Amino acid sequence: MTKNQKIVVAVIVLVLVFGGIFYLSRPKKEVKILPPEEEEVKEIPEELPPIFNFGAEILEANLKENYLVVKPMEGEWPKERIKVILSQETKIISLKFPFDPTKPPPEGTFKFEQEEVNIKDLKVGAQILIRTSINVAWKSEFDDVIEIQLMP
Repeated sequence: MTKNQKIVVAVIVLVLVFGGIFYLSRPKKEVKILPPEEEEVKEIPEELPPIFNFGAEILEANLKENYLVVKPMEGEWPKERIKVILSQETKIISLKFPFDPTKPPPEGTFKFEQEEVNIKDLKVGAQILIRTSINVAWKSEFDDVIEIQLMP
């Protein structure tokens, strides 16, 4: 081995040694591994206003156990799915236009016609408005539902 080859090998060994020392001396990042069933709980910001009503799309309607799984339309929620448990006291109202929606009246105000319906009328993909008596901001499940309005 020539002198130049020995120098090249020595330089490569030094680079590898110093690179290894640098790599091993870096601060380690903490990795948090959660079990599949658990999710990291986010803190509710103090400035978040209370939510008693919100619009949502129905993702699942379980008629036997009287609950819906919905996706909220607005706001920042920790989950994209919220379980809404209905009770015997929950009113379900279907809203209907008092006119043909393709031919709206010239005046700009109107009142929806309301018809009380039951959970069987709630279908996947329907747009609803949920009214509660408790603050549901950032909740992933709740059962205090006063009314559900089925949008036209």
